[in-house]
Amino acid sequence: MKKKVEKPILRKVKGGKNIIKVIENFVKKNGVDPKEAQQFKNDEAGMWIFTTNQGIHLELACMAPPEGVEAPLDYLVSLTVPLIRVPIAESLKVLATALEIASNLVYSKLILSEDVLLVNLVITDPTITVDDLEEWTEILSVESEALKEDLLAELGWEEVGEEGFELDTANGDGFAFEEEDDEEE
Repeated sequence: MKKKVEKPILRKVKGGKNIIKVIENFVKKNGVDPKEAQQFKNDEAGMWIFTTNQGIHLELACMAPPEGVEAPLDYLVSLTVPLIRVPIAESLKVLATALEIASNLVYSKLILSEDVLLVNLVITDPTITVDDLEEWTEILSVESEALKEDLLAELGWEEVGEEGFELDTANGDGFAFEEEDDEEE
């Protein structure tokens, strides 16, 4: 008679860090009130949108991993910066060009959301610190700036100023963009 072997009970070992506090301290270190930058926060997730001391427009989110997804920690941390606005008529060309260039990215990935091309980085380090967030933000900044420069050159577009990107912290929608005036003078 075979003896039935029971599966071992695996317990999730939680780290001692409160990721929300780490993120709020990172936001504070950048001279921004976390409550003003906070878009939402609950037991499952949180999002903050602000400009860092280095002038990087940053959307920082943390969320519990989706059900059924094994992750080494209780939360995934996502850093996102806007790259360029993409005219809808040019979206296929821009995205194809960006994907070719993005093969050089080491840590980041591309996201096309509505008419904005974003660069995103997800961190899965259960021991993340404020200093780590600073380092990852710097990596994201370097990679996104290099990608933007290469993309604009490849497309033959001129530099697009950052004045088109404004942080929309009032309604929780994330990045907002200035509309161009079509008025005739």
